[in-house]
Amino acid sequence: MVQFHRPVEPYVCNRREKLTTVLELIKANRGFPVVLTNADNSLFGFVSSGDIANYLTRHAEVGLDTVNAEAVANQMPVCGHIRDRSETIEAYLIPDRIRSLPILDGERRVVRVATQQRPYLDIGTRRINQNGKPFLLAEIGVNHNGDINEAMALIQAAAASGFDGVKFQHRGADLYNKKDINRFDLGTQYIIAEIERTRLTVEALKQCCDEVRNLGLAVVITPFDEQALDEIINQAMAPDAIKIASCDLTNTPLIRSCTKAAVPLILSTGMSHERDIQNTSLVLKKLMVPHAFLHCNSTYPAPPHDANLAYISRLREITSTVVGHSSHEDRKSTRLNSSHANISYAVFCLKK
Repeated sequence: MVQFHRPVEPYVCNRREKLTTVLELIKANRGFPVVLTNADNSLFGFVSSGDIANYLTRHAEVGLDTVNAEAVANQMPVCGHIRDRSETIEAYLIPDRIRSLPILDGERRVVRVATQQRPYLDIGTRRINQNGKPFLLAEIGVNHNGDINEAMALIQAAAASGFDGVKFQHRGADLYNKKDINRFDLGTQYIIAEIERTRLTVEALKQCCDEVRNLGLAVVITPFDEQALDEIINQAMAPDAIKIASCDLTNTPLIRSCTKAAVPLILSTGMSHERDIQNTSLVLKKLMVPHAFLHCNSTYPAPPHDANLAYISRLREITSTVVGHSSHEDRKSTRLNSSHANISYAVFCLKK
């Protein structure tokens, strides 16, 4: 399996860093070689712990704090290209030989680093994988009814209940043309009115995000359109992850735009065909973005007999990434019985 990283520490550093710094980075990234770049972020080479050991064997008299990484670097590493297919990238990573792969653009700038390891997500202060404790995400959504005081109370309740993160929804104010409101059917007019009633202002949403962080929880936001996404990014809400709603699983333009936030993406799969999930999985692997898929039944509330939790294992099989469950069940929460004992998931989004 492959994990993609942005070209920053602890996977990348400047060629002129000292070996003491490189060793600290190798320790921080759990033993993977460090990619070295020039001042313009173009590739210079990479350094592994083995390269450093070999150098010290030949130069026992030198100190690690006096030698630049460039003196030790392998300047002919195997590289991938940003246009390579995910299967090609995975094929480059040969067990016990090539564990880290610089991904380059047409100017030989390092744009990603691929490593051979099980996928994970870093959300807030938590590293989330299939073998660890599930990440519990409280869905506030629009349950605040557009009232910031009610939103703050829900945030504090989530923190007191032991959740790891809080999720909001955000729609751009110009998503619908209200000048033509009378041309819509009554059902659509009702939905538009509800969206208006339950919408927090950008300023109020930012205050909520600040409160979530003050309580030590992660911030996750679902943007439903490009304007909402731009407001999330430009107003410095700094989400720890972006959530893609089930209705937008096949909205490739929005998904591509969400990568601008440079944070992990979490995608729900309610109402989707398996081919839709697989196609979006391929898009995300091409974009080289850390992501997770959540099994979801979009009925509100979802009857327990329709939960089909066993599909979580199938979801992991077809996406080869972090998976989880977005719960729409009622207050009588669905429990894992003995037939589901082999199911593990990393992200659990609770919607009540």
